[in-house]
Amino acid sequence: MESFFQDLKQIFGSDFNCEPKHFTEQYPLFSIENQSFQICRKLTESEIQLIHKMMDLYQQLQKSQNNESLATWLKKAWQNEERCFLPPHLQHVQWNHFLFFYLKIDEPLTKEKWKECNYFLESYFPSSESKKIQLSSQEWLILLDRKKLWDLECSEPMERSLYLQIAEGFMETFTYETGLRGKMIVHPPILQAEELQNLRHAILETEQLTKIFQPNKSVQAIWNIALEQLLSSLDTTAIQQYLKKSGLEPFLQNEDFRKSLETFFQFNCNISETARQLYIHRNTLLYRIERLKEETGLDIRNFFDGMMVQIALMLYYQLSSQKCITKNVSK
Repeated sequence: MESFFQDLKQIFGSDFNCEPKHFTEQYPLFSIENQSFQICRKLTESEIQLIHKMMDLYQQLQKSQNNESLATWLKKAWQNEERCFLPPHLQHVQWNHFLFFYLKIDEPLTKEKWKECNYFLESYFPSSESKKIQLSSQEWLILLDRKKLWDLECSEPMERSLYLQIAEGFMETFTYETGLRGKMIVHPPILQAEELQNLRHAILETEQLTKIFQPNKSVQAIWNIALEQLLSSLDTTAIQQYLKKSGLEPFLQNEDFRKSLETFFQFNCNISETARQLYIHRNTLLYRIERLKEETGLDIRNFFDGMMVQIALMLYYQLSSQKCITKNVSK
């Protein structure tokens, strides 16, 4: 603000006044960032327009600098295991206005693909509605101003459903436009900066558990991983016993069958939508479901049986992940 007032002093000289006790009703009063000033003489229309233009430019510059400063601090806070104190000039940040979206690309990016990703992010989430922090060459933290996304007041479950719709819409378009695959983790607004370390832990845990239990899932929310957290505590022996007793291993080892099951559960057990997503005839899907029922006694159209099969599918992926880790370590 001081530099802005200095510029005004250079233009208007001694006529510039920012002392409230010297304000007069004779001349117009200008206000910017809770501070007021006056030019103590009659102004031409061109001079008034100049002042307003200078105020607009100053506010745009301040916003840009604040965004850059916030992005720098957020990146530091994300990478630092210890608590990072918010500097005074960022104390005004209203954290409860922001949704947090963590994007991680599955594969290393070439320079051209990195540029393409940044261009797509900026076009999909304009800077006027978001803040984008690049955490690494494959990771971004995106803050969306939820007040600019919708005006209606709605319940927390409804808001969370909207958060997921935004993420799913983004990932579908992102994969289609760039040819890249990745995961987006959704975190609801927080109340204060001190919660950022917990936010970081929740996001990274969700990303890791999703990678293990649902490797083909592109969008997950931190409030939807209770089952994954529970299953992650099982040891290898318990997992093997469950899969053996279920009789599902031959089906889970078949990639087409796994894909059918994943899609079926993803679309809430809707047979028609599952068949459409898999590009197969509805009768083909029904045949697979009936075959599974005949050989295992489990009908995934029933809630209990469906849950048993979904858990088996998740444990199969967990076991595969463990085997992969063991294989890499032995090398």
